[in-house]
Amino acid sequence: MRVPLYAMAVAVALVVLGTLQTTANTGADAQSMTITVSPSQPTPTDSISITVTGATPCGNNTVTSSHQVIGNEISVVVDMAQPEICLTVVGRFDAVASIGMLPLGDYTVRATLNAPCCFPCDSPPCVEVAEFTVVTSPKALPRNGGLPTETGNAPIALDKQTAIELALGLLATALAFGSWAARHRG
Repeated sequence: MRVPLYAMAVAVALVVLGTLQTTANTGADAQSMTITVSPSQPTPTDSISITVTGATPCGNNTVTSSHQVIGNEISVVVDMAQPEICLTVVGRFDAVASIGMLPLGDYTVRATLNAPCCFPCDSPPCVEVAEFTVVTSPKALPRNGGLPTETGNAPIALDKQTAIELALGLLATALAFGSWAARHRG
């Protein structure tokens, strides 16, 4: 049995859409946390914030956070409470710590997630560490905006809206190609 090319293109686009939407909902890896320092190249006059992002086992977990700065060590503690009724949807949390201004130097951020049972890591508490430097002045980004250009660089994280727009664009392209191929089949 021969499957029309446009039907196959639609099927591939739907698989891509589902994959992108799942990635957008849970992050690249539901088993990890990420630490983001903003601005990415802080100076002593910048007000620094640190965001810890991760997945929750229920869409309705209550998440609270606190932070502490001691010397060049920054501790962010995220507590996740188990709800009485768990919505069986993987959720997401963003815990933002407003650090303020820091002097020049190298800093280590240690994010600790106290979560129920074994999610999002195998043995709580989950810990993620990141480092950053407060610099005199930020370095200029490369002409490509700092996007990865070589094999082996980490993938670019997409927010949910961007992932859905990208998937819909791919779907529209697949449909257009399928329609064109059907008209020009020899």
